[in-house]
Amino acid sequence: MAVTESGEALALLAESTLSAANPEATREQRDLEIMALRMYGTTRVQKAKHEAAAFWLERPVPHRWFGMDVPGTRRGCNNAATFRPRAGQG
Repeated sequence: MAVTESGEALALLAESTLSAANPEATREQRDLEIMALRMYGTTRVQKAKHEAAAFWLERPVPHRWFGMDVPGTRRGCNNAATFRPRAGQG
């Protein structure tokens, strides 16, 4: 169904929206996030998560940085934004 600004489409949006300040906060979005959290907590997903972590931790990637050869310090990604201090560590 194409999204239009017809009265019918706006009425459907109003029924689904949970926040006047955020039209993306819909019941459907909430329900999908609940489902994702349930799936994330399953044994199968946790096992895959730990297998992926082990794969990358066992295969450090050497690289060059500021003209230096830095052996085996990367851990599967090269995006500083993905690293966050752990609670109580910074």
